[in-house]
Amino acid sequence: MINAKSLLSKKNVVIIVWIIVLLLAIPAVLHYSSYLNYANSTSTNSSSESAQAQKLVSQIEKTHQSLTIVVSGNPIYNSTLAKSTFELERMIRNSDNNVYQTTDPYTDYSNYIDNTTVKTFGSEIMQTYLSVRTNSSMIYKFSYNFYINWKISGFNENSIQQAANSSGYNGSNYEKTFISNVKSSFNKYSGNGEEIVANSIICDAKNSSFNLLPVTSYILKNVNFYAYGNSTSLSEATAYYISNLTGFHITWNLVYSVINFSNPGNGYVTNFALLDAPGFLVNQTVSPNHKIFIVSVEFNTPSGYEFKNGSSPAQEFYPTLSKYSASLFGKDAIVTGNGAIAYQTAQVTAKSGFAFGLIFLFLLIAIFITLVSYWASILGLIFVGISLLLGYVSVYITGFLIGNVSFIVNYTLTAVILGVSTDYLVFLIARYRQELREGREYEEALDIAINRAGKAVIISGITVAVTLLTFSLVPSFFDWGVVLFQAIIYTVILQTTLLPVAMKLLSKRLIMKLGSKPLEENHHRRSVFYKTTSFSSSKKFAVAAVIIILGAAGGYFFFTAPTTYNFNTGLPQSLSSVHGLNEIEDNFGDGVIFPTYIIYKSNFNSENLTHVQINTLEKTAKKILSYKGVSSVDGPYVSGMKITNNSISSSFAIDNGKYYLFIVSLSNSPYSSQSISTVSSMRANDSFIVGGITSSVIDQQSTNVKTYGELEIFIVVAIFLILLASFRKLRYPIISITGTFFSISWSTFILYLISNYLLHIQLIYLIPIILFIILFSLGNDYTVFISSRIIEEVKKENFEEGLRKGMVGSAKTVTSLGLILAISLGSLAFIPVAFLEELGLAFVISLVIDTFVIRTFYFPSMLSIFHRNGEKQ
Repeated sequence: MINAKSLLSKKNVVIIVWIIVLLLAIPAVLHYSSYLNYANSTSTNSSSESAQAQKLVSQIEKTHQSLTIVVSGNPIYNSTLAKSTFELERMIRNSDNNVYQTTDPYTDYSNYIDNTTVKTFGSEIMQTYLSVRTNSSMIYKFSYNFYINWKISGFNENSIQQAANSSGYNGSNYEKTFISNVKSSFNKYSGNGEEIVANSIICDAKNSSFNLLPVTSYILKNVNFYAYGNSTSLSEATAYYISNLTGFHITWNLVYSVINFSNPGNGYVTNFALLDAPGFLVNQTVSPNHKIFIVSVEFNTPSGYEFKNGSSPAQEFYPTLSKYSASLFGKDAIVTGNGAIAYQTAQVTAKSGFAFGLIFLFLLIAIFITLVSYWASILGLIFVGISLLLGYVSVYITGFLIGNVSFIVNYTLTAVILGVSTDYLVFLIARYRQELREGREYEEALDIAINRAGKAVIISGITVAVTLLTFSLVPSFFDWGVVLFQAIIYTVILQTTLLPVAMKLLSKRLIMKLGSKPLEENHHRRSVFYKTTSFSSSKKFAVAAVIIILGAAGGYFFFTAPTTYNFNTGLPQSLSSVHGLNEIEDNFGDGVIFPTYIIYKSNFNSENLTHVQINTLEKTAKKILSYKGVSSVDGPYVSGMKITNNSISSSFAIDNGKYYLFIVSLSNSPYSSQSISTVSSMRANDSFIVGGITSSVIDQQSTNVKTYGELEIFIVVAIFLILLASFRKLRYPIISITGTFFSISWSTFILYLISNYLLHIQLIYLIPIILFIILFSLGNDYTVFISSRIIEEVKKENFEEGLRKGMVGSAKTVTSLGLILAISLGSLAFIPVAFLEELGLAFVISLVIDTFVIRTFYFPSMLSIFHRNGEKQ
């Protein structure tokens, strides 16, 4: 595959070409991050039931991008909070043109007051209040002035007329009657002037023309002569009168707001907060325990909309909204939502880049120890760096072609390239070093390393690239496959063209004298790998049987492992946005925040429902309420857990009544097995189209069972054919594939235990399939490396000795490569996102098992089982 002499004769051309390539790559490397997307979500097939339901729901309930502010009010029914919330809305409207609307309990209540009570009774309230005020003045003004003037004289009986004159007495019938009552009551109330005046007023009112006024009795009950001009007292009298007249509950607070503010709803809420707010109005924004309320900021872009750089309006507005919230509510406000989590995830993961810096340092040390060459360490740093740059070019190209790339791909790419590029470099130089130690001249050693090890690198690289490309077949992971495929191909080309040229230029200086020290005779017999190979070969059936039995058990768990579809599980608890999300879930409940949507296929006319159709909708509501795990339902003729005739059915009608929407809250988490069971029962009803998170999980599970099964078969077949074509023997692909699968299945089981019982997070459903794809591709690297060397040695020796020498000749290097790859991919565990943490741990566990169990014991034992006497490998 590689002709060393031909390649090295054109070394200047190779160097020039790569200089040009790297110069052309600079713009892409500088701008690749603009295509990174930090959303934590996966999509559902557009033809799925949940997607169909969402499309129908969007006709009456538009889904916009949003951010949510969680405010801890103490108490929530506080006018100060209302004023701060209104100010927040004003600031939002003036700062971002992408904001579509804001929703909060105070604004909702304000609008409700204006659009219902004020709209219906506003003019009547104002007219009645004016009547109450006018008549209160007529009843109380003279008596109040009289009381003040009479009090000055000490409530003396002889000063009654004098006080009356000082109060503007004009001799009217009302005033004559009042003074007469005062005089007749003087002895009865023993000089208590206040009581005398009050009794006189009441007697006079009852026995005068005031008694004919409808508001008189309400004035006398709710207004006294002290407060005849007080708007609160007048409002109380007005409220009682109108409530009694109309049968509709009107409060004095409402009357007060109508007569004092041009915007009564706003005035009411800024003074009385959520006093008397109906439950149906605030249940979605105020927690049942009244500990928190939420402000939702919706943008005029649909859910899932992204800018070219992978960001979103919600993500970019997050810092501004956080600043506004903090200025008004202080530490009592937290901004959350997908945009907030994406923004903060990007910030915290960017800070986790130190892990890869440590990996670079580790690689330098590992390369030096393995190859005994400081030049090899320097080359490792250079070539790994170039490979990473080329990998970021693949991100740029993919983002340019398809729109954006998940940030998780970027971290996975970095870890994979760190490991793979180091593996290829170490494998090539290690073979060069070994040939030198076996006594060959520099030129000959270089030719053998480039031709033989280079061939193995190309076979391995093609296997890895093709296998990783299968990511494109996984829903929502198309970008993974395209990016990783390109990156591996670029790395293979780099390592098989420029690296040999660099090795040629360094020549004798590449390996230190200590590292090129000739091997002692029979050195291989003292190697631990010689001993493990001898043991595995002599006990081949026992070793293979133990590993196969354990592998079969692990394989069963791999296909049945309990996993979660909640991508937000294990998000960094240090993020305020995650804390806010937890606050909502804890105080509202998952069922309210993530409802299930049931679309009833009715084919009715919503503008003219018959009694039969109404009964059908009521029966449908009762059926939905009967499902186990349903905590409440809102829809036509149902509210909460009760059937009601007061529901406005038209507001739940879709397509003029062709469909009707029922919004269902479940008792358990939408990702739980209980909710999945409940929603599965609902989906079994042919009259329902069911949407929501739980329904989308069911659709994803159904799709994944088929897609992942086909994908796993494709990967196995592809690797089998590549290895078969490379080695022309069935044993190598069979041993490689089964061994890799055993290490993957065992690591899945161990990771499950670690995640659930140590990390206290559930195993994310994508981990097993990603582990399968990446480790099937990378794990077969070592098959190629080991098999190539064994075949070479068996040609020189008998099978048993050739097997042992081949393992010794490659095992040390392969072990070093396995540890390097394990630590490189394991660096993902330092990224504080559960998905990457689990992925990094899985890689470490699997590669350690693969290196020290599968390659060390299973591989030689199975080769021995497959070997037939007299046969060459």
